[in-house]
Amino acid sequence: MREESNRPGSEHAVMISANHLAGKLNPKELSIPLLSKNIQAASRTGIRRFVLDGFPRDLEQSDYFEVHVNSLSLVILLECPEQVYVERILGRARFDDNSESMKGRLDTYNKSTSEVVSAFEQSGMLERVRGDMDTDEVHRSISSILLKRGLIKT
Repeated sequence: MREESNRPGSEHAVMISANHLAGKLNPKELSIPLLSKNIQAASRTGIRRFVLDGFPRDLEQSDYFEVHVNSLSLVILLECPEQVYVERILGRARFDDNSESMKGRLDTYNKSTSEVVSAFEQSGMLERVRGDMDTDEVHRSISSILLKRGLIKT
């Protein structure tokens, strides 16, 4: 979405930027086709597996993606205390990283994303990783999950 909002002449840039600043999700009818376009472009180069960071954010996105693009095979939830999350986001110093957008993102997460987490947990697709560990430990944990699920080889 960030790439689309920065693309010169994008007809969606204003809406995407406004939603990011407010901490709101973009409509699935916009975000999923853009995501699908990028997946198709990468597929043409031989890439067959994808990491979709921060996706899906709600059950509607998940269902829409499954119908219009593909099914998900694994969801990894990086969990960390809210304070760590806030410090990391504000440390990025992006234009849309401010206290107000953080509040909106956390509200959205607490309302919508928790339902997605429950649904994927019930389906057996969810794996949890402590996101407050150092990056090498997080990498090892995720690699272990991917190996266990047969998504990568040693």
